[in-house]
Amino acid sequence: IIGIGYTGCDGLPELDDMAEGPELDEEYLTDGSYEIIDIETAARIQNIEVIPGTLRISNDFIDSDEQLECLELPNLEVVEGGIRGRDQALGGGGTMPEEITFENLTTVGGDFTFANLGEGLERVYAPALTETNTETDPSASDTQGLYIVANESLAEVHLPNLEEVYHLALMRNPVLETFDVSSLNEVTSWVQIMENPNFSSCEAQDIADEVGTPPAVEVCENHDDGCDESCDA
Repeated sequence: IIGIGYTGCDGLPELDDMAEGPELDEEYLTDGSYEIIDIETAARIQNIEVIPGTLRISNDFIDSDEQLECLELPNLEVVEGGIRGRDQALGGGGTMPEEITFENLTTVGGDFTFANLGEGLERVYAPALTETNTETDPSASDTQGLYIVANESLAEVHLPNLEEVYHLALMRNPVLETFDVSSLNEVTSWVQIMENPNFSSCEAQDIADEVGTPPAVEVCENHDDGCDESCDA
């Protein structure tokens, strides 16, 4: 079930080996949500299976000998809100891990977003994920989708068992070559696969062809390998 190219992580340090920080309990959750900003906050969440709110992963990881090259949350199965890895400061300091893996994650209730990240993140794996945005209320459509947008170093995204999303936006990722959504068969709203100069235009068109007939489809300005693309105004 694990996608091709998955390397796995050596694991985060045990909290007993760290200078400070108890195991995660409810006191670390804010309205059921959690934010990972460094090695300590990542370690606290290693054994969590369900997050009732949103999981945020910021780019504030400390650039030091303890910098995480790989972040793995092996026990996480359900995030009832969204998963958001993004640079909130749009250019702020810090570096993301090179690889983020959710080996046993099956369900995300809101959006699955990695956006506006500078150098650092290269690979994202969620090989067991089958569904995102389980509530497709149009009034909440801005938080219902798969968004992989404007990530400077991201080269691979593996979601091989994902079947349905509300929106799909794969845009402005300059080095992205692999976007594995081989089980995706339905997008309820719009599809945008645009301005990914190293991602095959044929693969982009194949994804668009497989997801039914969403109201709007834009596929253009990807790597030209002989397939027609079109962007509707």
